[in-house]
Amino acid sequence: MTDVITPLAATAPTQAKALSAAQPALVVRARQLAATLTWGTHGRRRAGSGETFWQYRPAQTGDAASAVDWRRSGRSDEEFIQQKEWQVAQALHLWVDPSLSMTYGTADTTKRDRAQVLALALADAALRAGESVGTTGLGVPAKPGAVQFDKLAAFLLADGGGAEFAAPDPAGLRRGAQAVLLSDFMGDMAGPRAFLAAAARRAVEGVAIMVLDPAELQFPFRGRSLFQSMGGALEYETQKAASLKEQYQAALADRQEELARLCTAAGWQMRVHVTDAPPRDALVWASAMLGPL
Repeated sequence: MTDVITPLAATAPTQAKALSAAQPALVVRARQLAATLTWGTHGRRRAGSGETFWQYRPAQTGDAASAVDWRRSGRSDEEFIQQKEWQVAQALHLWVDPSLSMTYGTADTTKRDRAQVLALALADAALRAGESVGTTGLGVPAKPGAVQFDKLAAFLLADGGGAEFAAPDPAGLRRGAQAVLLSDFMGDMAGPRAFLAAAARRAVEGVAIMVLDPAELQFPFRGRSLFQSMGGALEYETQKAASLKEQYQAALADRQEELARLCTAAGWQMRVHVTDAPPRDALVWASAMLGPL
């Protein structure tokens, strides 16, 4: 029996039609997931408009009596004003790897579908909280508003598969913004390495989610097997697939460690998400990591 690892998008025009038909369902799923999140506003440790308490200050001439915190003032001989923390909208930049390898899937979803759902759910939650959201690079500049979600969905759900490996682009990253990278990170790491270095220079914090299929962790292949490269151009056939398991899993562990080191150096967080796990697990983790600064 032959086990074949082949990218799903490499199969005929009917596959493309199926992917296109699934896109509205992905948007619905993303918005359902986003509705379960509470996206915090981002404080800027100085007095200003907002709802989050920052500090008390002594009342000054010209302060309205209604601004005095009488409970706090009652514990001393002075009158105090309760100051709120200044809160501003944050910019969130998203990247979903369009590489052909992301169309692989043995579970009920492909890696690419899962990454798109997570990205759009984060976008929807952030936009509803008043944030500006866009892509990495100059595809969709970060802006606020409900219309922005439709622009992001059209861009992120477009058929971008086929490249051997498409790296995230740091162009357009706002200083002090946040970013999310969603990929299997199976390709050349020069791109992610350069992006994370640029993000660190611009004080951009974020998370990298390594999206994997269960078969890529378990390597269940036995006997005669045919493996294809990420771009689909190269093939490798073996009669003893099981003999490759230890070497493959060691290489995968090395790749995960490399990504973790790059993220740590940039002040980012990294997580592995397997497509047979609930998407909300990764979503809740990402939103917590991207919480108020």
